[in-house]
Amino acid sequence: MQLKLFKKNRFHHKMSYIDMPYSLYGIRQNCINHGKIVFGYSGTYNSNYRNLKPLINVFKNNSDIYLEICGKGNFEIIEQNNIKINGWIKPNKIVEIENGFDVIVCILNKNSAQIPGKIFFNSNSEKPILVILDGENKDIIKSYLEQFNRYIFCENNESSIYDAISYIIKNKDNLLYQNSIELSPKYITSFIINKNND
Repeated sequence: MQLKLFKKNRFHHKMSYIDMPYSLYGIRQNCINHGKIVFGYSGTYNSNYRNLKPLINVFKNNSDIYLEICGKGNFEIIEQNNIKINGWIKPNKIVEIENGFDVIVCILNKNSAQIPGKIFFNSNSEKPILVILDGENKDIIKSYLEQFNRYIFCENNESSIYDAISYIIKNKDNLLYQNSIELSPKYITSFIINKNND
């Protein structure tokens, strides 16, 4: 997409792209082995570019599923028994909290082709990662992410989110994921070095 955007720039042929590597610390094992399954979202939720409201509404209307949010936004989220709001958390503390999540939730931006870094950063986990699709570039991004055979997708509306959550809960014993070689720090580093040597 960026190559098309800058195709008139005389340096566009020098542009390249590589994904963020996953994190090497805090290996997060799948812990869906208890009655309470916690879906966790970490990041900002400014409604101008990321829409969390459908996700929140699903949990508001279904008290038997649990949502935990870490981050700040420009609207208030009312806590209830199954919705916990932590606010902004220091980076050195967030991994500890994320280790308690059973499912990691990522939401695409409404008006951008940028893929949230959390999608890649958390891919060292054995946990399911639910990617909520949104925005005009959602189909392109989904097609790109599908190559990793790593993510569960749904649309950013209450019905689709609820169906994805139900699927995860129903199949919780079979949802185990392994690290993708293409997202490993070693692979990413080698790609950058080789690209610079071209």
